[in-house]
Amino acid sequence: KESINTSQADLGPDLPKSLMSKLADFLWGLSETLCRRRRPLEAAFWLRKATSFAMEGKSAARTWRALAQCHRLGGEGQQARRFADTALAHDATDSYAATIVLIDSISNNEVEVAKDLLARATRGELVLSVTQVTFLVEEVRRGDPTALHLKCLELLLALVLEDPKTAEEVDVSLAHVLCSLLEVSSHIDESCAGCMAYLDLAAALKGLPEDVLEWLTKFCWKKGAESVQASKWKVATRFLETCRFFLGQTSSASAAKFARIDALSARVWLLEAQDLEHLKDTGRGPPSDLRRKALGVLRNARKQLPEGARNVDTVLAALMWEAKCALQDVEAKDKHDDPEDSELIAAAILRPGRPTAKGLLEGLRHLAILRRFPEAATTRADVAAALLSGTPKAFQPAANNTLGKVGDSRGPS
Repeated sequence: KESINTSQADLGPDLPKSLMSKLADFLWGLSETLCRRRRPLEAAFWLRKATSFAMEGKSAARTWRALAQCHRLGGEGQQARRFADTALAHDATDSYAATIVLIDSISNNEVEVAKDLLARATRGELVLSVTQVTFLVEEVRRGDPTALHLKCLELLLALVLEDPKTAEEVDVSLAHVLCSLLEVSSHIDESCAGCMAYLDLAAALKGLPEDVLEWLTKFCWKKGAESVQASKWKVATRFLETCRFFLGQTSSASAAKFARIDALSARVWLLEAQDLEHLKDTGRGPPSDLRRKALGVLRNARKQLPEGARNVDTVLAALMWEAKCALQDVEAKDKHDDPEDSELIAAAILRPGRPTAKGLLEGLRHLAILRRFPEAATTRADVAAALLSGTPKAFQPAANNTLGKVGDSRGPS
């Protein structure tokens, strides 16, 4: 056999066609054996010999593709890419060769090459299997998220939706593909339009696993909070609405968790109302509508809270007081006669966190308002103590003096 391979295998076209075919089959068999024994570069050597025989059409593409695979297994990436390109030149539908070219082009940031192959696969001109695209995604995810990574995941999503049975057989979950899409999209899509589309698709799925629902809830909460920081009120509202939806699907949903989402949603509407006022004089138009909406959601959230959820209730009450103050005319801001106001004022001042200078001044004003409610004597004492604890030492004598003037007969403490 060694004699045949080293002499006749080099003659190529000078041999009879029947012998050429037998030699090609023999060299293929030898190469396959060497590959199974984890000797890919030796297999590549004999496959190169086979290129002298039966190299027409798809048969040639098959040989070049096998050469590319051998060199790739042997760690020779450049050679693998060269032979994969040759295979595609002989057969533009060779999915195995295309996968090798895709992986190499993405790792080398050859964006146009990768985009062209992915576009052909999306149009159905190049048929890639779920397994091949899954392997491609695993290779691509080793680097930082890019637009190409997103395109690979979108192709995988399309294949999973098209053939869910095959996807299940190879253990590719639609839910986890969507989670991967959301992760990558959140890194590269500042508009969040892609995230919204994937979330809508996830929301339409039935029977999502508990761990996926928990992940989606946390993702929406995080993106909602980030959008608030970026002053993207509409985007924040969408994320928080979706967060509430996914939380409702989990077994760990509770009134306290819903209340936290409602609190942040109300904060978004109050901030959006402030922005609208700064843009133009809208009177009691959209800003007032947003504040009333926030007030209604907050009041309902407080009703649903169980006993013992003091921290969450304090935040909700403080936001309610802020909304009620904003709904008053500037001249009538101190004319509160709703009994609900006494506890809301207290919550606004007793809210966790060190008061700012502005907050201290507001606290003193609110404490004076509390005098109108006879049932709020204990509340006044708590509020006074909270204000003193948050006042810089240099200002405490003045604060004591002021609190003494507005306190009840027992004094501010």
